[in-house]
Amino acid sequence: MSVGLRVCLFIVGIALKVTAVLTLIFEMSLVPIHGRSLTYYAEAIGVKLPIICFVLGFFCVAASFYLPAKNRRTSK
Repeated sequence: MSVGLRVCLFIVGIALKVTAVLTLIFEMSLVPIHGRSLTYYAEAIGVKLPIICFVLGFFCVAASFYLPAKNRRTSK
């Protein structure tokens, strides 16, 4: 695999993870702390978009590290 593909996967993975975390932070900041309950936390975390974005971002970052790099030297 080319280095460019690995870098793109890494950047996309980080962007997806940041998007998921920011979505969760903005969701949590809509209700004052004294108004939050355990069900509110479960609903905010249970929203599928942040979890899906975080998991896809994790797999993109992991794939960017584990994909084989193209070796320019050929062994004889």
